Amino acid sequence: MANITLSFIPDSQADSLVKELDTAVKFYRLRALAETTKRSYRTHLLSYTTFCAQAKLTPAPADTRTLCRYAAYLARRLSYQSIPKYLNILRIMHLELGLPNPCLDNWALDTVLKGIKRDKGASPKRKLPITPRILLAMRSHLQLSRPQDILFWATCITAFYGLFRKSNLVPASAASFDGHKHLTRGDLARHHQGLSLRVKWSKTIQFSERTYLIPLPYLGDHPLCPVTAVVNLLQLNPDPAPQLPLFSYRPLFAAAAAAAAAAAWITHGKFAPMEITSPRQLKD
Repeated sequence: MANITLSFIPDSQADSLVKELDTAVKFYRLRALAETTKRSYRTHLLSYTTFCAQAKLTPAPADTRTLCRYAAYLARRLSYQSIPKYLNILRIMHLELGLPNPCLDNWALDTVLKGIKRDKGASPKRKLPITPRILLAMRSHLQLSRPQDILFWATCITAFYGLFRKSNLVPASAASFDGHKHLTRGDLARHHQGLSLRVKWSKTIQFSERTYLIPLPYLGDHPLCPVTAVVNLLQLNPDPAPQLPLFSYRPLFAAAAAAAAAAAWITHGKFAPMEITSPRQLKD
């Protein structure tokens, strides 16, 4: 088919459109992966390039001997379960360079990995659970009159009841806070048995395809009551703006005046969003 040129479109307009689209393509490609995945890939790439520099090997295109040597190199310090994750960066790197995946259907590499698995074993290392006894022990070391301890305790107890990963609760840094992903004041709601949290993003919700509610029960005077911990945190900041990070506080006054001012504000009910100035109000 002959090429069709729309001659009535000025060259400058076409060039501008192409530049805009190229910028959009770059933006969307950068958004394809979560930040945690990008960090992992950077770590894996650094490991591979360090190996190539030490062994004086060409990183790409990687031949079978390089792959097998790298797998043996990784086996010196990693578990079997981690080695395929580190090798995956070679697949990504080659595809980005327009080269075929060197790990695909590679018999020699497969046998090396099988040997590593047999030698090192493949039993997963599971994280130990946080139990109520551990939480109580942690709480006994906190001074719950200090803002930083109130914040820490509210975060811990919410993570326990909501089965949250830490990335659900707090960003890696203040600059990386994203109200569309992380929990905000506006995600907290009152119900007759306590509070609920609206979760918009998690490891299994990457594309805003759904939200779900996590209940936080009111347990009265129990030291592990999550509602009490969260309300105590909210009382540190009188600004109930819904876009504020949920797990944060902002010192408004010098330390010497903070306690007296806080007591006055709590008395007048100016601290808590949803007009809650005490966990007991949830029973009303």
